[in-house]
This record gives sequence, C-alpha cells and structure tokens, in this order.
Amino acid sequence: LIIFTLLIALAHQAQNKQTMNNGPYASLWKQVEEMEKKSLPKSASKIVDTILKQAVGNNNSPQMIKALIHQGKYDLAIDSENDTLIFYNLKEMLKSTDDVVEQGVINSMLAELYLQYYNKDSWPINQRTQLSDFVPTDMKEWTKNNFYDKVMMHANASLSAKGKLEKVEVQTYEAVVNLYEDSREFYPTMFDFLALRALDILKGMDSDQDLSRSLTKAGIDKKSLFASADEFVQLSIEPDSTNYNLHVFAVYQKLLSSLQRRNLDKSVVLVELDKMNYLRQLGSAYKLYAFDALQAMLDEWKDKDFSVEIVNEIIPFYETQEVGGFRREQEGVRNHPKTKELYNLLQETIAAFPNYER
Repeated sequence: LIIFTLLIALAHQAQNKQTMNNGPYASLWKQVEEMEKKSLPKSASKIVDTILKQAVGNNNSPQMIKALIHQGKYDLAIDSENDTLIFYNLKEMLKSTDDVVEQGVINSMLAELYLQYYNKDSWPINQRTQLSDFVPTDMKEWTKNNFYDKVMMHANASLSAKGKLEKVEVQTYEAVVNLYEDSREFYPTMFDFLALRALDILKGMDSDQDLSRSLTKAGIDKKSLFASADEFVQLSIEPDSTNYNLHVFAVYQKLLSSLQRRNLDKSVVLVELDKMNYLRQLGSAYKLYAFDALQAMLDEWKDKDFSVEIVNEIIPFYETQEVGGFRREQEGVRNHPKTKELYNLLQETIAAFPNYER
C-alpha cells in the first residue's frame, strides 16, 4: 500500500514540485544512524518505515527516495527471500516520474544496488555459466555479466539528462545525497554529484579484465590518458558492453567537459588528479607518464591557489627512481639534488599560498 501511494505521489511531482525540507526528518534519520552504528538493521528498518509514511503524506519526493533506498539496503542485509523487492520498487518509481533529477538519482541507486547484490553473493554467482544475450526473469539466476550490464546501463542512464541536471543545484536534494564539505563549491550541480557517483560505482566493478589489454583492444594509447583535460576530453573512447573498465574514462570525459564549460577550473584539476590516481593501476605506464603530466598541470595552474593540490601529488615522485629521486633512509639524502629541488618547490608554494584551506 505504501509503495502504491508512493507511485501516485511521484506521478504528481512534476506539477507540484516542492523544495525539500530536511528539518522534520532530521531527528528520525539521526535515530536510523544510531541503529546502524549498533548494527541493528531491523530496528533501523522500522524507523525508516515511519519516515517513508511521513514522506508519502507530505509528498516529499527526496525523502521518499532516501527512505526506499534504505529499506532496500536493509532487505539485502536481513531478508534473503525479499532481497530483490527493492529493484522492483525502484523500477516502478522510475516509470512513474517525469522528473529528470528523480530519474537520475533512481538510476544511480539501482546501479549501486545491483553491484551491492552481486558483491554479496559473488561466489555462487561466479559459479554459473555466463549467459550472453539472455537475462533470466528470476534475478537469482543471473550471471556476473547480467549484473555488470545492469550496473553500466543504470550508471550511464543516470547521466543521460546532462543539460537539465547541470541546472539543478545539488543542495536541493540534500536529503537523498551525501554532501561532502566541498560539494557545493566544487561540484554544485546534480550532474556533478551523479557523475562522481557513477565513477565510484564503475570503479567498484571488480572485473577480471586487464586494463592494458582493454586499452589495446580499443586502440587507445596509454599515454593519451595522461594528457591535459583539453586533450583528454577529445579522445575517442567508445567502450562496448564487454569492456567494463573503459566506461570509467567515458564518465571522466563527460564530467571534465561539463566542468570546463562552466569554468570551474579548480574542480577540473581535482577531477584530473582523481583520474591520475585511477591510472596508477597501469603500473609502468603510470611511472613513465604521470610525473610529466603533473608537472605540465602545475605549469598551467601555478598562479592559482589550488595548484597546492597538484604539488601534493607531485611530492611522492621525488622518492622514486623514475625522476632520479631519493630515498628518505639513504645516506646523504640532504645533499641529494632532488632534495633541494623539492625543498624549493615546497617553499615557493607555501610562500605563494600560505592560507590555502583545503
């Protein structure tokens, strides 16, 4: 009955949109948080039931979504017979709303929950013979590729209304999204939030695929992934359904191009640095190209205070052989030429931006 009422409420959201008010729900969510800390999912679930009923009565879509997501999480944890109900409920909500933000959030949550479900039962799932071009009606019969295909489909669908999502401020949906301290400043829109979530989800797909092999198969030069944002967003990256690990780079392109167009320079740099860390898995290619890429980035942004972020990523390279660096424990480290170079870099950075806060 709650779900039926919920669907009716969502059907009217486009005509009767209201700004989310977190106040009446804050104390209840605090109780949920306390129950989770005590590892009491059944108790938390009862409180979320109360929240969901209130949200339906108040026609508060963000709170409805948040409550339903939490209920699904608890079902996955405590009810093996009922652990697929959340997917049905969310897909019914998806059909019932014309609001692009709600569609984006629900798709994002579905991607996360499909991956969570797979990870929970990965051992028995991996014993099944892979099914190609066929998805069983019963989710409990799915194979690994069925789950991964769903994760990718919903993660990408969450970003499909890019233009409209860029116009919605993220704090509007503060109830249903987890905002970090810097979110409003560096990632102010729902597109940014959903793109960052898509990256986290897609990176969490523990694929057996070797990234180097996937890049070779797709004809992508490893060095090109270390290019500046201007060049990187122009790369032709069109992963097929079998190259799970290349979808991450396609999302990086979408996010970087969006941030560039909105002149969010610091956000661009932060995302570039995040991409650089992801490229560590390339091993020898990372050691060969990353330092020069970071230096080029520093040269471009050295007059901006956020160049401190780049310097912070450069520091570890001074302890590697790839740049003729030093080891802290080696004899004569104080007189090593790279020691002086690093010291000068740090002194110049501190002098230029002594009050940098992040």
